[in-house]
Amino acid sequence: MIKRENIKFIATHDEGFGEPIVEDTVIFADEIIAEFKGYDMLTFRVMPEPIAEKDNVLDLSRCKIFRIDVDRDFSDEELQFMQDAKFIDVIRRYAR
Repeated sequence: MIKRENIKFIATHDEGFGEPIVEDTVIFADEIIAEFKGYDMLTFRVMPEPIAEKDNVLDLSRCKIFRIDVDRDFSDEELQFMQDAKFIDVIRRYAR
């Protein structure tokens, strides 16, 4: 199920990152968040362990990233579809 949580973003290996940032974020799976910030990309950040085990702190320097080029924002219902669908079904639905 798609849920939203306040996630604290840090970057332990980037001194230029500055202060931690807290944002309302879509939890796509226990260790995956989904972000769309108007960059024409849906970004999935994957942590090596569940985010809740780290008190909802996501270290950007430890994440793997998967991005999809998109031309609009996604509703929670569409994200729920993606979570439940096979990858091929996602491609079929959103290909333009």
